[in-house]
Amino acid sequence: MKTRSWWLIFLALAVYAVVLYIVHPNPQANIDVTPGSSVSAEPMGDLAFARLWPRLGLSFQTFAQVPGLLPLDTKSVYVSVEPQSSRYDAGDARDLLSFVAKGHEVVWVTSQNDAITKALQVTIAPANHISLPANSANAANGANPVVGASQASKTSKPTTVRKVELVETNSTSRVSARTTLTGLNFPLSAELTGAGLKSAAERVVTTGGTTVGASFVHGKGKIVVWTVPTVFENQGIGTANNLQIPWHFLQKQNILWDEYGHGVVDQGLFQTLFGNGREGTLLLLLAAGVAYLFASNTRFGVIRGAPDERPRVDVELVHALAGHFMRRSLGDTREQLLDAAVRRRLSKMYGVPGTASWDVLDTVVLPGLPRRLGQAYARWRTVDNQDNRTLSRSARKRRLTALQSLMNDLDATGASRSPEADE
Repeated sequence: MKTRSWWLIFLALAVYAVVLYIVHPNPQANIDVTPGSSVSAEPMGDLAFARLWPRLGLSFQTFAQVPGLLPLDTKSVYVSVEPQSSRYDAGDARDLLSFVAKGHEVVWVTSQNDAITKALQVTIAPANHISLPANSANAANGANPVVGASQASKTSKPTTVRKVELVETNSTSRVSARTTLTGLNFPLSAELTGAGLKSAAERVVTTGGTTVGASFVHGKGKIVVWTVPTVFENQGIGTANNLQIPWHFLQKQNILWDEYGHGVVDQGLFQTLFGNGREGTLLLLLAAGVAYLFASNTRFGVIRGAPDERPRVDVELVHALAGHFMRRSLGDTREQLLDAAVRRRLSKMYGVPGTASWDVLDTVVLPGLPRRLGQAYARWRTVDNQDNRTLSRSARKRRLTALQSLMNDLDATGASRSPEADE
């Protein structure tokens, strides 16, 4: 497959990724303004809480996956503040409660109903903040006023909670202990109602009797529902003694902070590109790739004959051999070929086997060689004995020079001459 073909495929994937990013932008791009996010510095964010907890010597980690993937070996409390109600469905609620039942703790902080509150059979309703001005005639006469919607919106004023009472109940729903937290300062925005409160192990009640939080034992674990996120948020955690509320629920434990509920999901590249209902796009891209490969490797049309090959000339072989022997890495091969040729020539002249070694030739051939040829032979043997174990370039050159000189003398003497003719 040509390089250009690969570039076309990569270009198609890049275009798809860009279009996907435009249509479905990364939710982390606006996570810094999402209520309840641990990286948000907005009044309704929780950046202050995220920075405070490590300073207390406790661990603070974020978790951005579905509840079904919560680590069962964790010792941290799973905390979710103002999660988007659409993020958690009934399946997520079952997974979260299953996580609790296996011995873990969850603190669920929300001011709206969602799948978790539905599973616990509790309801979050707006608290009654409506009050009339002190100079109202009906109020002066002690009558119960009937306030219209428009008037209510003008006269509504959130009630400020200064203290709460922690009411613990036993298995028979009887009160077993009461604890009061004072010095608080947060607006009463919602209350917790519903049949599920009857099974609560602890309820958090304001002075006016409004339930703003409850703790439920579920299996081996516990889940807390708190309806006033302000005490966890940047705008309220540092006000008065509001930190008492989170401290009471978390009991000096490490935190696993929910970011999945704020629209952030940790996922791989495949899930990012082709997940969430986009699996069909992957099939289309694969089909397009197969079609392209088939089209690029298959020719449609009239059959054409094979092209004529350019005729080769004899000199090409000569140039190829010359380049072969000029390579430094093939110097040994050149020496071996020349060595074998000289031994064969000498063996043929004196009637010894062609496989005879130099030691045999020293005994049989050297005494009968003519003077000039004997000198060349002796020079070669001297160089060979001195540089036989040397692999340097200069040693190889000396051996080749001596061998070539011996071969030249053999050619001058005449390979076909016998020893008797020389004598």
